[in-house]
Amino acid sequence: MLVLSIIQVLVIYLSTITAVVEASPILAERFDANGNHTRPRPRPRPPHHNSTAGFEKRFDSYGNHTRPRPPYHNSTTELDKRANNKSPFTEGFALSAIRSGSPLQYQLVTVSRAQLFLSGNASDPYRFLGFLEQDGALVVIPDPTRYYPESTDDSSKLFLNRDIATGKLLTTSTRETSFSVKDGHLLYKGEDSFSVVPEDKRGYSYSLRVGSNQTDGIGIALRTVTQSGGSIGNYP
Repeated sequence: MLVLSIIQVLVIYLSTITAVVEASPILAERFDANGNHTRPRPRPRPPHHNSTAGFEKRFDSYGNHTRPRPPYHNSTTELDKRANNKSPFTEGFALSAIRSGSPLQYQLVTVSRAQLFLSGNASDPYRFLGFLEQDGALVVIPDPTRYYPESTDDSSKLFLNRDIATGKLLTTSTRETSFSVKDGHLLYKGEDSFSVVPEDKRGYSYSLRVGSNQTDGIGIALRTVTQSGGSIGNYP
């Protein structure tokens, strides 16, 4: 009797499953008559990008990265290159006297017969104009009506120089490499120290000299003035 009851229960269970499968089209589509799944399994996923296999491709047997990183634009090496990649010379600039509260304030430096002055002669109005090279030489751009360079090499260039005996600023063919610019001011051997001395010469009132300890001299600073009205940045 027990065996018969178990057989009857199994028959009822199988009949119920068959009825449910036949009644459900979704289930009927998923299984065939033999009970096998009619839908193929999905393809296996490729290994994740951060799987072990991926890391094995990124590193060699010595642990070195096999894909070199692109250089960073703000790396130390790049900044060093930019810092050393200065122009061999500045743009052209004039020189303006800085002496607050004085009539000399903002007067432009002029050149007459190879000497630098302030309070220029109206009949001799050539203003100083030059540019600074990377070695500290200040090249004077000559007045084309007075000076005709024969070539473009140093033998025909005019440079700003300091007369050792008097401290006067002169234009000569000797290359003087003691000039620089800081905070827009012209420096001589790293010092922001110039002066003007009263000198009535060729219609000018003051001659320009290096050093603030000149007898009867008035200490001034020399500001660089570009064509746009700005000043030269720190150089070299």
